[in-house]
Amino acid sequence: MKKKLFYVFLVIFLFNILAISVIANKFQNDKNIVMANDVSNKDLNDISNPSTKGMENAPPMYPDFLDEIISRPRTIIYKIGSPYFTVNDVQQEIDPGRNTSPVIVNGRTLIPIRSLIEELGGAITWDNDTRTVDIFYNGTEISLIIDKTDVIITNLDTMEKSSYKLDVPAQIIDGRTMVPLRFVSEKIGGVVTWNEKSQEVTIKFNNP
Repeated sequence: MKKKLFYVFLVIFLFNILAISVIANKFQNDKNIVMANDVSNKDLNDISNPSTKGMENAPPMYPDFLDEIISRPRTIIYKIGSPYFTVNDVQQEIDPGRNTSPVIVNGRTLIPIRSLIEELGGAITWDNDTRTVDIFYNGTEISLIIDKTDVIITNLDTMEKSSYKLDVPAQIIDGRTMVPLRFVSEKIGGVVTWNEKSQEVTIKFNNP
């Protein structure tokens, strides 16, 4: 009888140890998930909250890890009518799943600009009420209004604003926001060339 009770108590004891171990592991995993989410949300907020840039004692607009991304040399090529572009000879889809390709409107190449800006480490926001596209890259904000030729460029370090006029405005084509490629690329430091024969636009960033 005593031997039987001993085994019963042993089973109960081992079960309790196992239960405590499972609870402890779950607590640690939950803690790690919360910490990871906190870091991820902070990084995303730093990127998507450009209003803090230029304010005294404010955190930087970009997390430190983006410095290396922004400074990478890149050669980016778009081809009129093709839903793909290349970055340093690696092919990618411009607008995954939507088959969107660059077009020429009144002699200007328009592209869905998100593919370019996000590849460079920048960010895009859209204001549906004002129909405004805001491009944020390396301390610069470019604000374009759909079907309007007026553009405002803001230096987010000094908050100094400059006004420009486009000959072809940003516009919505087949449900996608299309932006003048050369204007935006050159304003963020790109060197743009056009090959008439191949119908290709090449943009180089940080190339020696």
